[in-house]
Amino acid sequence: MKINTYRSGLFAAWLLAVWLPFPHQTKAGEAPRVVVWEAFPEAYRDQAGDLQGTLVDFTRLLEQDYGQPFQLEVSNWPRIMAGVGTNQYDIAYFFHLSSLEPKLHYLGLMGCLADLFIPRQGIKVSNLDSLAGLRVGFLKNAVFDRATRDDNRFEKLPVQDTVTVLRLLARDRIDLAVVHSGHYARLLRSTGTPERYPGNWRDKLGEPVVHALYRVEVTLSRQSNLQDQIEKFRAIIRKNREDGNFAAIMEKHNMPFWPCDEMD
Repeated sequence: MKINTYRSGLFAAWLLAVWLPFPHQTKAGEAPRVVVWEAFPEAYRDQAGDLQGTLVDFTRLLEQDYGQPFQLEVSNWPRIMAGVGTNQYDIAYFFHLSSLEPKLHYLGLMGCLADLFIPRQGIKVSNLDSLAGLRVGFLKNAVFDRATRDDNRFEKLPVQDTVTVLRLLARDRIDLAVVHSGHYARLLRSTGTPERYPGNWRDKLGEPVVHALYRVEVTLSRQSNLQDQIEKFRAIIRKNREDGNFAAIMEKHNMPFWPCDEMD
């Protein structure tokens, strides 16, 4: 029997996150601890040039969103998974530039990721200026939508769901699809019928990239009090540990912690 060590390692990281104790609690007045997956800076190399600059910019965006300072650090995948489970971090961000399977399969509990920019073959997207003159299809109320409401450098076609955006791209109706990576990952995993899904759209896609210029979705919803969200998040992990029913709890609690699902 062939064992997939990569998947086994990810599952082991999840078990660590679920079963280890919870020694750390953010004290009153202490800045929340935010960890960023180490692949994150690579999405910024061409635009920002250096790691320190990107983290400074990212911290500034977080502080604008929440109105308070953060303790920010970069770490690898297993340490993040274990650290969130042990309350070492309050918030975790994940980014994946390609090959979204299988990592996103294990991220249901962790929340949303960034918007994905998926160009037609032959089109290169590096920054906002590179979108000038393109036909862009995107999910209404997604990060891209909110960030470009007053931008008229490209033709924008807002639509309601990921499948429609990808179908438009496959039919050459648009030059660039902007979708939420959480939606996209679930579509890749789906076993839906050809009537529901866009058929040969994968053959028409360029390489998916996480766009570097816009703030990303946090693992915890910005719609309500940050500390309340943190406590709810921890309670789910705690219950996961107590019940020992990993799959059922993941299924039950997947959606409430995906703010992007509210955009469907």
